[in-house]
Amino acid sequence: MDDQLKTSLETDLEQLLDALPDATVVVDADWKIVYANRQVEGLVGHSAKGLLDRPVEVLVPKHARSNHVIQREVYVRHARVRPMGNGKRLSAIRKDGTEIPVEISLSPLKTTRGLMTVATIRDATERIKVENALIETSEGDQRVTGSPRTTASGLV
Repeated sequence: MDDQLKTSLETDLEQLLDALPDATVVVDADWKIVYANRQVEGLVGHSAKGLLDRPVEVLVPKHARSNHVIQREVYVRHARVRPMGNGKRLSAIRKDGTEIPVEISLSPLKTTRGLMTVATIRDATERIKVENALIETSEGDQRVTGSPRTTASGLV
């Protein structure tokens, strides 16, 4: 493949990743960030370029970093497309030090430079607010009626 075509394909790929609605980070086999799209900045406050060559743990809260290092090694041994966390509540650390609840999906990417991992990151704040409101409503109904609120399709 000639250099001009390669550069064109890389540009097209970068534009594609920037068009995705979710924050997307690609890490190499050493868990260093090799690509971050524009949505990353809106989610975590770091510029995409500012994240390049930094360890992925820059986005992981301090209290979760040691476990994250263990879990990423487990992932590499069984790399496949999957959500991260197995139902656990996950959070990312913003540049200003605040935590934000997130949902993360992982996808392995075999490249000429070795195995990379693509992580899509979505803000889970609104989903958690809705879940909490539903739980509060259900608990309130139980206190008033003594039983959970139900509909034809099941519990509310």
